[in-house]
Amino acid sequence: MAFTRLEARYIDRDKLDTLLRKEFGSGYGVEAQGDVIEITASRQLTEAEVKSVTWGY
Repeated sequence: MAFTRLEARYIDRDKLDTLLRKEFGSGYGVEAQGDVIEITASRQLTEAEVKSVTWGY
């Protein structure tokens, strides 16, 4: 499993949830603590995927 850490304040959670379901089905986990969202999945999110769920993109 791979981990991706994101700064929560920059992330659109609805877009992130949609992306994760599309890419990983039910094979992922999300843990939010403070200002950090940690995603556990079969691979890390790509830079393009992260940008697609970031506010302002």
